[in-house]
Amino acid sequence: MARTPALVAALVAALACTLVRAGAQQLVRLHVRSMTLTAVPSHVRLGDVIRLSMRLQLAEPIGRLDNVTLPDLTGFDVLGDERRCAAERGGTVCTETLSLAPSAVGTRTIAPITLDAIDARTGRPTRFGTNPVTVVVEPASPLSATNSAARALADVLGFFGVVAIAAAVALAILIGVRTKRRSAAPARVAPVAETPRPSALDDDARWRTLVGNLQARPTRARVDAVRAALRGRVGARDDETFGDLVARGALLSTPSAMEALRLIERAAFVDDDRLEDAVADALPALHSVAGLRRASPAHG
Repeated sequence: MARTPALVAALVAALACTLVRAGAQQLVRLHVRSMTLTAVPSHVRLGDVIRLSMRLQLAEPIGRLDNVTLPDLTGFDVLGDERRCAAERGGTVCTETLSLAPSAVGTRTIAPITLDAIDARTGRPTRFGTNPVTVVVEPASPLSATNSAARALADVLGFFGVVAIAAAVALAILIGVRTKRRSAAPARVAPVAETPRPSALDDDARWRTLVGNLQARPTRARVDAVRAALRGRVGARDDETFGDLVARGALLSTPSAMEALRLIERAAFVDDDRLEDAVADALPALHSVAGLRRASPAHG
């Protein structure tokens, strides 16, 4: 009877060892060269979008990355997640990028992203991890939406101001001619071509012009102009963030416009040296929005 506890302990240890070996057999054997985490930008306001990016460099060629565990992202709304692996320098570089919208003010530390694998150097199951990152979130500026709308209006008026004035003059002349016809005796009057009424097609033309200008020369002001126009098309209120729009169902009613808005939101807040790449990523989605009618702002 005295040997029973020792026998039970030995059986438990053997079972635990078997389970560890079984779990280890499901892990991939990898040489991890580096694993880093970045947040761009790291100092934001409510309503901004953050790109949280992990970069993993491996010595082996692999097609996909498994057993990756994301940290607790309390305080952020996850707007999108992109993961890819590509061959590079005799191995593989895998990246995972999350688009995050802060939902609360404060300084938040995002814990490391981890990877479970067999360390090819030691042959043992290992949990690899990135560095943590810290993000500072400040309250939304009440002037940010107003300034964006003002810049967008100035950009639009700079191109269409002359056309709008000419159309107004033509319309005034047409109204004057018709009034004179009703009050004076019948007389032969040369026919006057009717000025077409503004329609949704005019909005489409303005939209294509804004996107075309952005494609020709990506600048911060032109990104802001496209962003403001697109927010108007999906019916966003001045105080609504992208996360608010998703929460109230705008993604379901206008999925193509919301995808374009997500990408142009990213371009609006990246560093200057990454602006052109972010605009290039957004342009296909922006071009697909042509033909969408302007939505009315939501209430409540």
